[in-house]
Order: sequence, then C-alpha cells, then structure tokens
Amino acid sequence: ALAGVTQFVDFNGFFEFTMPNARTVRRMLTSKYLSKPLDDSNRRLSIALADGGCEWTAPEVLGEGYNPPRALLVSYPGSGKRLMFRMIEAMTGYRSGDDWDLSEEGTNVLAMKTSYPHPEGVWSWGSTFRSASIVFLIRNPRWAIPSYHTMKWELDYPSNSAESAAHRENTYTGRPDQATWEAWRGETWPNGDTPVGNFPKEIQRWGQFIDFWMNDGLRRYDENGNPVKDSYCASNMDSCQAGLVISFEDMYGEDTGYATVEKLMDMLVATPSTPGGESMPMVPREAWACVHNATIALR
Repeated sequence: ALAGVTQFVDFNGFFEFTMPNARTVRRMLTSKYLSKPLDDSNRRLSIALADGGCEWTAPEVLGEGYNPPRALLVSYPGSGKRLMFRMIEAMTGYRSGDDWDLSEEGTNVLAMKTSYPHPEGVWSWGSTFRSASIVFLIRNPRWAIPSYHTMKWELDYPSNSAESAAHRENTYTGRPDQATWEAWRGETWPNGDTPVGNFPKEIQRWGQFIDFWMNDGLRRYDENGNPVKDSYCASNMDSCQAGLVISFEDMYGEDTGYATVEKLMDMLVATPSTPGGESMPMVPREAWACVHNATIALR
C-alpha cells in the first residue's frame, strides 16, 4: 500500500531510488512467493480456442529447468520494438526482457530486445542467446531518429543507466515541441556547410546498425580504420547475422500487419530445437489472427 501511495505523492526525488513503486513490489512478490504470475493487463498472453478464437491469461516466466529456443530482437532505438516483443509474448506465452533489464525480467527470457551496438544498447545477456534466432526490425530514420529523441527527452537526456531508471516512468507519456527537437537535431543540409547537432551522428549510427546485424557482427572500423568483428559476437554467439528483417511500417500497416507477423512467427516456429529437444512454444496457427488482432487493439 505504501509503495502504491508513492506513485501519486511528490517527494521531490527523495524516494526516487529507495522506494519501489507498486508494480515493482508486485513483481518481486510474484517471482519469490507465488507459483503463477499475477495478472498484468499490459502484458497479456493467449490461449487458443477450438473455434480459432483466443482467451487471455497472465504471462509466464521461464522456469529454471525449461530451456526453449530463444529470440533476439534488434533495432535502432526508437524503431518500435515494443509491439514486436509483445506480439512474441502473446504468441509464445512467455515474457520478454530487455538489455538494460528495465522490464525486471532478467536474462532468462524467451526473447530479448536490444539496441546494441548503439550506445543506448548493452550486451547484458552473455552467451544465453548463443543460438538465438535474430529478428531485425528496421524503421525509416525519418521517424526512428525523432522517436529516439522523444525517448531521450522523456528521460531528461540521461548520461547513465541510473539516470534513465530514475525517469523511466515518464516514457511513452509525452512528446517534445518542435523547437526542442530542432535544437537537439541541429542543422540539416543544405543549412550551412557543416551539419551540427546530433542528426549526422545518429544517421551514421542508424547505418552502422544495419552493417552490424546484416554482416554477422561487423563493426565499420577498428583503431586502424579497418572493419572488425565485434568481440561479443565472436565469443558469445554462433552467429550475429539477422535471420529475418521486418519493417516497422509493414508491421503497423493495416493491410500488411498480420502478414508481417505471420512471417515473424513462421521464422520462430522453424527455429531448430535445443539439444535437450525443446522446440519454440507457440499457440496453434489457427489462433494467430485472433492473437494478432487482440494485441494490436491493446497497443
């Protein structure tokens, strides 16, 4: 009850790191003391019905003895990974995590979303996803970069993970005005001989992200200006080559959304079984359309 009250009372930051909010307390109690997770209406999963419909139940965490195939969801920050990983949760029945563990799910998850090697991403999962299927979500940088800036603005332009965590309740709650965006973006061509601000840097990073995940972890340059394979990929992954590329615009498109999700699920279903014989969990195909439509309605 006290944790719940702190969500609505302003203590001028005094309890920012010492008092967990109600959602954090609930998850802590769930993971430690309950055999099944409590219902979380923002992270609902599905059960197939005989008529092709679906019912919603609470998401589940992976048990310590259960080791199914994994999926790594990669994209430049601001590209809309949230819908994709919620769709995977709904289709598989298991929770997803993120590289900074802002979801508080840890690394023992079926799907992990990351923006690595962008500075906003971090390789936090070690070799847990060594044989994972890699799904690359790409979004037009015309929209991805402003969306990324919106996230930074909501987090008050943090310089480290602790500052991000302190403002994470602000995410998906607002949008900066145009003047704020333009000040961060800086000059764009043809305004001036040398572009300034963050846009030139971020468009380079957007391109480098493609190089990395479409060339098996290739970084553009080492200290000598030569392409080099990322050390994390070399030591922790069988391959850093994306097995599927999905367009954000197609995934959200009214006429293309379900076909795109179907392509994603086909890839996951085709993921080879683990050495222990576990295959990718998935609701029956006849329920996919129902699950897709319900997840879109919740977005």
